[in-house]
Amino acid sequence: DDWVGLPDWATVDVDGTPYYIGLDAFDTIQKAIDVAVDGNSIRVLSGTYEEDISIDVNNIEIFAGGTTIKGVATEPWGSWPYAVPNIDIQADGVSIHGFDIESPDVPDGSYSSGMVLTGTDVEIYDNNFISIGDGDGGCVAIQTYRDDVPGYNSDISGLDIHDNTFSGTPDVYVGVFINHTVE
Repeated sequence: DDWVGLPDWATVDVDGTPYYIGLDAFDTIQKAIDVAVDGNSIRVLSGTYEEDISIDVNNIEIFAGGTTIKGVATEPWGSWPYAVPNIDIQADGVSIHGFDIESPDVPDGSYSSGMVLTGTDVEIYDNNFISIGDGDGGCVAIQTYRDDVPGYNSDISGLDIHDNTFSGTPDVYVGVFINHTVE
């Protein structure tokens, strides 16, 4: 009875049981993604979620207001251009909006890969990207994989990035980086 009157987008059906995303069903965004299916929408309640996430569900919408996703993983500069995504979008038709998306606190000599995507028809909008680092640390807010990375699709047709803000403190900072094609 607790679910009566909730809109369809507010629930995910897990083995016949509906859960309200972010209320008391899942304590991380990744756990909600892990049970979502094609076509679901995930509304993330306000707060700070310190986690790296991987999105492999097609046609999914993830949205919020007053919510921060703070990345975790960084890599030493010697690993460049190896990408270790804080948000890894490997699905088609993904929409992410309404977040403050913050990099990890990137230490001197390291970098953060940020949001890395391979899917088609991805829409990223109304987010605030904030990169944080010291010394010669570096951050990329949004990037694509190169087409020579095994197992990743380099077709990003339909990519729509709009109405976002970008700010950062690292010495090396990139807002949006479309990786090159290797021939």
